[in-house]
Amino acid sequence: MPDKYTIEQVVEMVARQDRITGGRRKRQDFDYGLQRGDAYNTNVDSEGSVAGTDFRSFTANEAGAFVRKIVSILTAAQLGVQVPYGAAQRDQRGRYDLKERYGLGCLEQADDLLGQIIEPGVLDQLVWFACVRGWVSVRALLQNRADATSFASARPWDPRNVYWEVGSEGLLWVCHRSARPAVEVLATYPRANLNVSEDDEPVIVYDVYTPKMNGVMTEDNMLKKWLVHGSPRVPVIIRPLPTQPLIWAQVGDTFMAGQPDSVDDYGESILATNRHLYPHLNEVLSIALELMSKAREPSSVVFTDEEDTELAADPNRRGGVHYLSREDKLQQLAPPETTRDATQFFAAVVGMLQRGAIPYSSYGELSHPISGYAITQLNQQVLTVVDPVARTVAEAIRGVLDLWVDQFVTDGLNPMTVR
Repeated sequence: MPDKYTIEQVVEMVARQDRITGGRRKRQDFDYGLQRGDAYNTNVDSEGSVAGTDFRSFTANEAGAFVRKIVSILTAAQLGVQVPYGAAQRDQRGRYDLKERYGLGCLEQADDLLGQIIEPGVLDQLVWFACVRGWVSVRALLQNRADATSFASARPWDPRNVYWEVGSEGLLWVCHRSARPAVEVLATYPRANLNVSEDDEPVIVYDVYTPKMNGVMTEDNMLKKWLVHGSPRVPVIIRPLPTQPLIWAQVGDTFMAGQPDSVDDYGESILATNRHLYPHLNEVLSIALELMSKAREPSSVVFTDEEDTELAADPNRRGGVHYLSREDKLQQLAPPETTRDATQFFAAVVGMLQRGAIPYSSYGELSHPISGYAITQLNQQVLTVVDPVARTVAEAIRGVLDLWVDQFVTDGLNPMTVR
């Protein structure tokens, strides 16, 4: 494989991977909207078109609260770096201790650098991406400064916008595609020749890494020419959430990788099990809200022989006085009510949501007093969600530490200081 590509080749490689994994990225966009709480709209037909009615809509916070709970649990955890002694001798144990301190110091330095550009730390970002995107990706490099020192950097990337190709021995190339304002691109690359008319016009930037080199470009020109990045391999760690491996599915008489939906199912988010339930929850709650509004403002019927009869005021207005002739009659219609089946269906959906996520006892909600043992058993469900995310993030951070160590022992790196 080549160590560098032309702009046209990079754009085509990214477009090809985008077509192959388009379903996964569409799913990631949908999950982001779920946890963000994008408004649910009752007034649409089965095809998603606006129906033109005026029913009330309600959007539950179920998905967002679930994601925040898992993220808070994992970001509050103590991050440990350990090199097991095993059968190591005394002098080896001392080196192992130094390696642990080196790893912790580099992570702290990387967090400091992220804080300077107003971004959360490495652990915080990786946990969120693992929960919502189902994937984590992070670029890890040791870089030289102009003052003859070096520093450790770890930049988590949104897996939604990361494209890659894998060979028999690992990553062949990785590209992070992002849209950035032109003024920001010019601040980073002052000599860039951007074909834009406004400073805030978005520019598509391709940041590409091969096993030896790194180049940054737009669709028109190079922002940073291809240079050796100093890592013995592609300095990017990519990990999927271990919910399902990439499988081969049969289509007709042939087997095809990733068809029809297995690529989309590879690296699922924590919202996967309940993704199809949230719209039903919002629909039931929207119907309940609509019926409550009708009970508050019920409809009325006027029986009269006069044409174009109009009431002097809203019949439902508090304290309203309505004048009708003796032969006219005002009758208030009984408000519609839900059936018992609706209540049972709602209870079934709530039960499924808890089995697919975490029980409400994890939020401190107890409908009736239960024993400590019962609470412990309920909270065991949390592990089924937390464990895959924790392992994915731990593997990614271990990969970052391995990259830093491998880069540290290569030639051409200035001395570095970590605390």
